[in-house]
Order: sequence, then C-alpha cells, then structure tokens
Amino acid sequence: MESLSVNHPPVAIVGGGIAGISAAFHLSQYGVPIVIFEQGNQLGGRIRSFYDDGFDAELDWGVHIVAGAYTEFLRLLRALGTDKEMRWIRPLHLPFKGIGTPTYHLQFRRLPGILGPLTGFLSYRALSFSERLRLALQLLRLVSKKHVPAISAETWLAQIGATPMQASRFWDPLILATLNSLSNQIGLLSLHQIVRLGLSQSAGFALGLPLKPWQRIVGDAAQSYLVRRGVEVRLKTRVKQVIIENGQVRGLSLNGEQVPVSGTILAVSPWDWRHVLTPEQFELLLDRAWLSPPSSAVHSVHALFETEEPPTTAPMLGLWGTVNHWAFAQRLESHQPLWRISTVISASDGLLSLPESQIIALTVRELHALWPDFRPEPSKVRCVRMQYATCPFTINFEKWRPNQKTRVAGLFLAGDATATGLPATLESAARSGSLAAKALREEARGDGQA
Repeated sequence: MESLSVNHPPVAIVGGGIAGISAAFHLSQYGVPIVIFEQGNQLGGRIRSFYDDGFDAELDWGVHIVAGAYTEFLRLLRALGTDKEMRWIRPLHLPFKGIGTPTYHLQFRRLPGILGPLTGFLSYRALSFSERLRLALQLLRLVSKKHVPAISAETWLAQIGATPMQASRFWDPLILATLNSLSNQIGLLSLHQIVRLGLSQSAGFALGLPLKPWQRIVGDAAQSYLVRRGVEVRLKTRVKQVIIENGQVRGLSLNGEQVPVSGTILAVSPWDWRHVLTPEQFELLLDRAWLSPPSSAVHSVHALFETEEPPTTAPMLGLWGTVNHWAFAQRLESHQPLWRISTVISASDGLLSLPESQIIALTVRELHALWPDFRPEPSKVRCVRMQYATCPFTINFEKWRPNQKTRVAGLFLAGDATATGLPATLESAARSGSLAAKALREEARGDGQA
C-alpha cells in the first residue's frame, strides 16, 4: 500500500460509527492523514440520538448499556473526555419483576474475583436454592469450556437440563440484553464469549448507563476530538464504490467525485458491504452468505410521566412475562416532577409490521399491569424502531466473520460483524476499529513505510 505520510493521499475511513471512530482515534495517534466519510449528518452510527419536538429533548436510537469489561470502548470514552458521563451500577444490582410477582434482586457482592458474582447468583431468590446452585455451576462450566460445540444456545440449555424458571428468569434476559437475540437464534459461542468477558475480570461486574444523550457522549465528542487532531470529517457524504486496481486500493468513488487514498477501512454495517463493493470485489473478499446477513430489531418506547411517584425508580429493571424486556427510569431536571420511563423490546422482528401506536399502547398497558396502583397516563410518548440493530451470529455465521485485513492491499474491514472474538456489541465495534488500524499500520510497515 502507499505511504501513510502527510505528502501522500490520506487513509479513508468509510463509516462514522463506533468502529470508524475507533479506527480514526488509533490512527490519529501516529499522525496518519485521515478522512472520515459518513453518509449521515452526524457521527455515532447506531449509537446516536435525535431531537424530538414532543419531548423537547434528545432521545437515543435505542438504549445502549456498557459493561465494565468493555475495555476498548471505555478507553475511547476516556480519550474523548466523556467517560465521566456514565452512571455506574457497581457492583451489579439488577431488580426483576413480572406481572403479579414481587421484585427480586440479582445483586453481586464486593468480594474478590469471581466470588462476587457467585454469591450474587446463590442469593437470587427468583429461583429455588437448588436452581441457584445449578445456575452457578452452569456458568462456571460455560466459562471454563476450551472447546465450544457448534450448537445453538437453546440446544445447550436443553443439554444441561436448565429449568424453565432458570431460562425465563436468568438465561433469556441475559441473552436478550447482551446479544439482542433469542436462545434459538444464536450459536453457543456467542453466549460463551459474552459470559466469559463479563466474569473474566472484576470490572465486568458493573453496568454503565449514559447520563446524557449518546450523541453528546460519543458522536459529537468524537468529531470535536478528531478534528482537533487533524482528521477531516465529511458528513452527508455517501461512498458509492471502492476503486481497486491491480490488487491495490486506489481511491473512492463519490457522487461525481473520485478521491485518491493510501488505504481504506470500510467501517460500515454488514448490510452495506454489498453497496460499496462491486459484485466481483464482494466475491473476492466475503462469503456469499453476507449478501443477505441476518438482522435483529430493537424497539424502544420513551414515556414521560408528570408524577412524584413513578412506577419504578430503578435505573434498570428486568421484566418477565411481558413483551417489553427492560425498563429504565430517569428523573429529569424540571420545575415540576418529571420522570422518563424507557422500555426496550429486544429481538423484536415480529413487531416490525405493527404500527408504532400499537406498540405504544401495548407498552402502557404492560406498565399498568406490572404496577396496578400506578394509573397515570404518560403526557408524552415516543416509539423508536431500529430494524437493523444488530447482526445475530448463528452457528453458521460465526465461522463466516471476515478478518480486518483483506486480500486486497490497503483495504481493511471494521465493524462488530468482523472477527473480534466477541458477538455484536459496543466493545466488539470498538475493538474492530483498533484491530483494523493496527492491521493497516502493520501492512504499511511491511512495505517499508510509516
């Protein structure tokens, strides 16, 4: 590939989501000339926000949770100076509730190593004592696996004899929250990866929620940081095609413009790969399965209640036996009592055909059913639909994930669909950008360049 010096064409990063931001951050540490091309009007990708007239506030496209073990993503936030804009549940404490049930608590203890979560599982009274004991053993067995069989998570749960209560009150909420999938949709490897990450270090025994809209924490902060470091950010700019000549990336084709580049990192979603690569390029670089990758939707409902006593004040609450899976409560700064309750429906492709008004009505009914004494209606409500929220890694798709380095000199891939050792998460996206930047620099050094 061409030299990465300031006297040569820049490195192009196509896509301004977490993966693209991470790649630009790492390359900018070495003075590499960089241009980010983002077809939207702001950086951030799927972790962005929008202004809602009814709420007179920014709302997030989905509710994103950060695990304490997301080292690469948190390193990025520290560099952007926004790591303090997180509210941490540390040690982990999650209440759970179903219609007509008490509230149960999964609460880790401040004990050394894995003792903290193990004592938390053993005291989780939503399950019988024998189920709790077996759950702790199941987790230890999963984490210690050196060879993970190519089966679905559902098949594995059946093999280990997981009870219906264990499935509905622990395994299903875990899989939905971390993988945005049902147990029959993902391979066991994805579950193994996420559990091992969460239990491998004490930092993983915590969850972080944003204190501000994600757009401010990531997208806006990243643009300000990268521009200060000399990175050119071109918004509302769609890349139509990657130009490859003689096995080497030479440039990008935009609308009526061709831009020469020294190298390119494609940090777009897997659903966009076929739009920026020609059929011949696609055939060379990717398995044909990626022509139509699977997707998993997320629906969020934001409801505003003018009350002193909301149905819950828990920052994060798990829900059982309802269409909604999680509820998040936030008191808003106002001259009057104002609470925003946001709910999340994961793996919700079945709701894509429903009008948003129907999903809103269903959510309000479920809130009233969960808390019968709570009767106020929301003063404002908004449903947010993300059809392509994540790419679930089934048994087959896990083995088709591409590496960051491709067969074409100067062309690299980034994004949580690439091979990172993790399923589709914020951490996987951030890690992919770091790996792509590293691969690009190593290829340049191998050619005797900077």
